[in-house]
Amino acid sequence: MLKGNVRVLFASLIGSAIEWFDYFLYGTVASLVFNQLFFVSENPTIGLIIAYTSFAIAFFLRPIGGILFSHIGDRLGRKKTLVLTLTLMGMSTFGMGMLPTYQVIGIWAPIFLTCLRFVQGLALGGEWGGSVLLAVEYAPKNKKGLFGSVPQMGISVGLILGSLVMSVMTLLPEDQFMSWGWRVPFLLSAVLVIFGLWIRKGIDETPAFKKAQEAGEVSRLPIADTLRYHWKAVLIAMGAKVVETAPFYIFGTFIVSYATTTFNKTDALNAVVIGSVVATIIIPIIGNLSDRIGRKNIYLFGIAATILYAFPYFWMLQQGSVFLLILATV
Repeated sequence: MLKGNVRVLFASLIGSAIEWFDYFLYGTVASLVFNQLFFVSENPTIGLIIAYTSFAIAFFLRPIGGILFSHIGDRLGRKKTLVLTLTLMGMSTFGMGMLPTYQVIGIWAPIFLTCLRFVQGLALGGEWGGSVLLAVEYAPKNKKGLFGSVPQMGISVGLILGSLVMSVMTLLPEDQFMSWGWRVPFLLSAVLVIFGLWIRKGIDETPAFKKAQEAGEVSRLPIADTLRYHWKAVLIAMGAKVVETAPFYIFGTFIVSYATTTFNKTDALNAVVIGSVVATIIIPIIGNLSDRIGRKNIYLFGIAATILYAFPYFWMLQQGSVFLLILATV
């Protein structure tokens, strides 16, 4: 049983990491490349705003992806759903690496890029919830916090991979980075996706889904049942997620654009890598702690700490010190 659980946790972690690697690549490259090669404007600030707007578009698609793939997961199974979401994410990310720029095909470049970003949003909407569900449904009763935290590690692992690869690419001469270097991480994602699909192919359906199938309790319209019987929990969870998501993207992706006004690209990306390594280590520790003292206490502490940290965070960034940049991100 333990061996099977470890395999499931690894499958949920590696799949989540690959999905977030693909997803974060866009956010990082948006501030370095897309504002110059796809969302072209005479005013660089306008180009950056449009590039980040395209990054934000995926957030509107994620809830739709969550609803769509949760329906598929409740009807056909968690495993098939997670294979589908990983495939969609891989295809869209690889496609971004192959896209001609604005200078080659004009207005069609940002249109195609935005469409692929739509697909990323849909895929991640299904992947994140599905990978957490996979881990939690395999978890022992007293380890649900720990098991549920493992896919969360995939978020920071994906951020590490994306930032690390981009950090290496920024060591290229500027003209080479802008012409082909930025494409390399997007194309390499195909290798990661194939590996992730191979890992997920070896896992079985969750015991909870098998039990529901055998008992004939698979809902015909899961979203309707969810909103009818669990609407309060859904609203609470949505609100809780909104509060912590915005600061996370400031710390993880916006920092790359903000910091490069004072620091070079490599320093900013390395700070994100180091901060993400620390986060990866802490996440399962906090998950395990939530099994002991409760999720609510952990969550409220985190939100309070984030509020108090806002002002010292930007103060440290404005000091022009690489050490403080790293410390602030950690």
